[in-house]
Amino acid sequence: MSHREMLLIEADAIKRFNAVCDQISLKIEERLGAYALILRGGKALFAASVNVDREEWKDYVDNLSASGTVQGIQGIGYAVLIQPDELAAHERRVRAEGFPGYAVKPPGQRDLYSSIVFLEPFDPRNQRAFGYDMYSEPVRRQAMEAARDSGEPVLSGKVQLLQENGQDVQPGTLMYVPVYKNDRPITTLEERRQAIIGWTYSPYRMNNLLMGILGDAAQADMPINLEVYDSAISAENLLYDSMPQRNADPQELLYALQTMKIYGREWRLVFTGAAKEVINYGPAWIILAGGILVSGLIFWAILLLQMRSAALVTTRQLTEELRLREALLKESEFRWKYAIEGSGDGLWDMDVEQSTLFYSDAFQRLLGFSHHDMGNHLDDWLQRVHPDDIDALRAVIDSVREGRQSNFENEHRVLTQSGSYEWMLCRATSVNYDEEGHVKRIIGTLSLITHRKELEAQIRELAFYDPLTGLANRRLLDDRLAQLLLQLQRSGHYAAIMVFDLDRFKALNDAHGHAAGDQLLRDVARRIQHGVRASDTVARFGGDEFVILLSDLGADEDQARSSAHKIAEDIRIKLSEAYAIHLTEQDHHAHALRYQCVASIGVAVFKAPVNRKHVFSTADKMMYQAKACGGNQVRMAAAVEN
Repeated sequence: MSHREMLLIEADAIKRFNAVCDQISLKIEERLGAYALILRGGKALFAASVNVDREEWKDYVDNLSASGTVQGIQGIGYAVLIQPDELAAHERRVRAEGFPGYAVKPPGQRDLYSSIVFLEPFDPRNQRAFGYDMYSEPVRRQAMEAARDSGEPVLSGKVQLLQENGQDVQPGTLMYVPVYKNDRPITTLEERRQAIIGWTYSPYRMNNLLMGILGDAAQADMPINLEVYDSAISAENLLYDSMPQRNADPQELLYALQTMKIYGREWRLVFTGAAKEVINYGPAWIILAGGILVSGLIFWAILLLQMRSAALVTTRQLTEELRLREALLKESEFRWKYAIEGSGDGLWDMDVEQSTLFYSDAFQRLLGFSHHDMGNHLDDWLQRVHPDDIDALRAVIDSVREGRQSNFENEHRVLTQSGSYEWMLCRATSVNYDEEGHVKRIIGTLSLITHRKELEAQIRELAFYDPLTGLANRRLLDDRLAQLLLQLQRSGHYAAIMVFDLDRFKALNDAHGHAAGDQLLRDVARRIQHGVRASDTVARFGGDEFVILLSDLGADEDQARSSAHKIAEDIRIKLSEAYAIHLTEQDHHAHALRYQCVASIGVAVFKAPVNRKHVFSTADKMMYQAKACGGNQVRMAAAVEN
């Protein structure tokens, strides 16, 4: 075997090795991104509620666990920030919740305290961290302050978690997302520091985290050792080592060092592979041996027959060399394709001039097809793309075909053979050009990301909608109001806010329990939605407090007031009708309760420019005026700033 052929085989192994390393890095980034999204969803619970209690937090985490989105996470928690003069009252409050031995730890006087008050699952390991002041420990505090100051998720440096019990001790890290007071500005650094009330966070035991992310898929074809360091490569910064018995050597043939900047940290990822286990010179040796045998036969034939010229010998030698190179190329392409498809991704290869494509088997399986069932034209793929996504996908493909960009990344939905749409991530790059620089060939991959999209939708639902009624929460209403004020600024039109709560709701809750109260709240939400326009927003702020944002009511103030009053009256009448509450007694006997519940509604009519707080405070005052006048009434005023 020639030195050139050995180099070709080794270059192919390095290419496959680097491809697997890139897949592992991408998986780590994607999974940590999902974890950050989960913590942002927890933050949104606080934005949507005046107070998040222990049960509400447990329900949030249980819903995520049931959907399989928290693999590799030690827990999902919330740490509250405590001023020194609030510490005693805080400890009494938590003890009254059923934790008589609760105390913030470690003890001692400090300028500021924090305490882990929620952490699910609340198992024995996580209970070790209950009440711990993470702000008292320098590495954790640095990450908490960075999250507070930036408003973004931040990872900590290397720590030992409190969850460690002396067995299988692992390096740890934590991710923090800051939680700020509702209705407080957080535009500047100083505003964020004044508004901080706590952090949603997750602790990660690094071996569990990385094994949960990687599984076995990435290393099925090529055994790889991965070492992860926080910042500098040193023993004290080592976060993870998949093969501790083996030391990484930068001189090894299969060695790669990647720097991952992620959530405020720089992780160094060191990859090494065992070249002896990966590189296979066998096919080349077989082909070479065959070449030697054929050459020998040719040589003896020439000697015996003396009928062939030296030119024929040269021709056959060249033929064998071409066959060898073709075999090596096929072997290289097979390995490269196997490395990509081993991750479950599909491969496509486009002839730009003909608009024809090669689809790998994995590509076709992602769409539910068997081998060669799909046509080989670009339109055979594009015609299955969702109508809302096709223009964006076609635009980026055309941009690469025409040389305006060299690669792209696009997310879109594709109609599968089963008749359902699945979300796909498509990545592609141009790889071949003619003499004039025109693109001749584009190669890309297709990855199934439906689960990730479902997780994003689930988190978005928790972030912007009330889980009980399905109505908008405080955060979404604030966003809608901000957008509406911009529209009103341009149009000069009027809008209105309606605020109300339910008289006699507490009596129902106290007498028949939360299940009865929840039934009533869901019925109230349904009645309100039937009484407003499609352009209006109905929100629940928690408990029995509801807010309705009436969008564009026209340019005439009197007409706007009249329209808002009519909608409010219609809703008041609907809400005053009796409710049918289905109850189940302790003896499992079921019966229906007819319950009367009314609303006192305050309305503020406004136009831009106006302060949002002023709009809400005006509507609040009107609601309390309605209550003071006997309830079950509508009171209205214009929210006009001095």
